[in-house]
Amino acid sequence: MAHPLLDETILQYLAVQRAQGRLSIGARELAERLHVPRTSLNRHLIKMTDDGVLTRKGIGPSTAYQITATA
Repeated sequence: MAHPLLDETILQYLAVQRAQGRLSIGARELAERLHVPRTSLNRHLIKMTDDGVLTRKGIGPSTAYQITATA
């Protein structure tokens, strides 16, 4: 089930962080800051990455996400 509001909230948080000089943010931080279960967040991050909205950097626990330059 899609939750566009969560997608928008993720993008807004990443945009604010980027404006403050942080280009990428880990999934753990996103889950904590947005008060979203990690499993739900991961589903959204995967879909947003597959859709080209986000870019994933790294693997495993050090995986971080950033807004794709064209998004």
